[in-house]
Amino acid sequence: KHKGQNGKIGIIGGGPYSGAPALAALGAYRAGIDLVHVFVPASSYDHVSSFIPELIVHKLPGEIVTEEHLEFILRKTSEFDAIVVGPGIGIQKETQNTIIELVKHCNNIVLDADAIFDFNFKRSNILLTPHQGELKRLTPSSRPEDLLRYASEKGVTLLVKGEVDIITNGKYIKENSSGHPRMAVGGTGDVLAGVCGALMAKGLTPFESARLAAYSLGKAGEICYEEIGSGFLPTDLALFLSKILQKD
Repeated sequence: KHKGQNGKIGIIGGGPYSGAPALAALGAYRAGIDLVHVFVPASSYDHVSSFIPELIVHKLPGEIVTEEHLEFILRKTSEFDAIVVGPGIGIQKETQNTIIELVKHCNNIVLDADAIFDFNFKRSNILLTPHQGELKRLTPSSRPEDLLRYASEKGVTLLVKGEVDIITNGKYIKENSSGHPRMAVGGTGDVLAGVCGALMAKGLTPFESARLAAYSLGKAGEICYEEIGSGFLPTDLALFLSKILQKD
């Protein structure tokens, strides 16, 4: 194959937290994507650009992601098969306005972390990956029937992370129980978001991507515990993910 035929993805995040977009990018690469572009404010650029040499990192002027960056980001994202928005991005109002505009103009989007909040999405192929705390920004109830209803009304797919993950696209609902308690460590969700984006870039639907990403990363966590012990890190998860996907 030629470079890019296995998918190109953009990660938009950083500012308040610099490690998160780097981990999401690592997850995308370990899920088999060919090219990962990362867009971060200048405040996160040095950290992310030095994380691993494979990342293509774009510096956005300033401390946070704002609407002044939209033209540049949208010009680049037209080349991508999917984008992930949110890892480390923060909850500033200017940033939230930018996220809404990105959703209006892009397709195949994963919204993670602080990019998860309730608005009129009006696009197809949107996957939200909240944990229980982030879920409250969308709906006060975590009951499966209420999640199904929310996804149906909003036209999105939900991957609600927890001891048992719940995945619904408003029509179907599935549960995933693979994983290990150590996966509560900070950064695991960032890796998962990158994996979801990579699978969407490869042509899977948001529902299919969420199911495969949750299951495979959970299995990677189980093997991490067996091989490394209870102190394994998100970077270890990403490495073992490649082995899981190779097996499956």
